[in-house]
Amino acid sequence: MKVIKVNPEQLEQAWPHASKWIEKANLRGNSNYPLSDMGLSIAQGKKILLRCVDGNSFVWLVLGCVENSANRTAIVYAIGGKGLMSMIDDVVALCEAYAVSNGCEYITGSGRSGWVRALAKYGWNELGRTCGRRL
Repeated sequence: MKVIKVNPEQLEQAWPHASKWIEKANLRGNSNYPLSDMGLSIAQGKKILLRCVDGNSFVWLVLGCVENSANRTAIVYAIGGKGLMSMIDDVVALCEAYAVSNGCEYITGSGRSGWVRALAKYGWNELGRTCGRRL
């Protein structure tokens, strides 16, 4: 798998394609994280945007870290593309390596319930449930 980091100065060129796939994934996962905010965070260097390619398969991945008084956690904010499941081993390894290299104790992501099953073989487990409604 080839991994390409999109630098903030390249974001304007990459974001139209990346955001299309991320938006599609976010709709399926009922994410309420606005794409414009995600793009701004990447442009400001608060999150990173990666393009992972393997043959005809590709994914766009948004990662970042948060810290509190107890720990530092890496977050998979978004992932979308074509053929992700054929790349899942490498994508999970990449995300976990990102977390370790950034001094994180934990890594989390949210999305459809199917992710719990897909990530179980990597030692990921369901940490809780997110409930909500539009007001």
